[in-house]
Amino acid sequence: MEGQTFLDINLEDAVEPKTVPEDEYLVKVNNVRMDEDKNNNPYVLLSLEIPDVPESKGFTHFIGFPHAEDNAKQKNQRKWNMKVMFDAFKFDYRNQPLENIIGAETWALVGEGDDDPEYGKQNYIRRWLGQR
Repeated sequence: MEGQTFLDINLEDAVEPKTVPEDEYLVKVNNVRMDEDKNNNPYVLLSLEIPDVPESKGFTHFIGFPHAEDNAKQKNQRKWNMKVMFDAFKFDYRNQPLENIIGAETWALVGEGDDDPEYGKQNYIRRWLGQR
């Protein structure tokens, strides 16, 4: 754009992103990361946003994979957490790479956590609700 600089942007209407109150929201996956924790246990971390609330802060959702040190109850809970999440997005994890979940949307009950000294208030997924 000829003659335009970033200073030509009106910043007076900029609003600091903030958490949303607990409620049901459409959430969208912005990014996904598979990694291992400090004990070499695999996990998935979803970066989420609430697209219908432009001033809302982005937040993450952690899903730990079952691993060898888990007892039967822990393994089942981890599997269940993954199943509920993938079902909510109608994501076929068996037939496509995990990166394909980026851009997917679904409904969730979003909670609002207490004020953390390092990160401030954060939203989190209380429960996946699925497609409507």
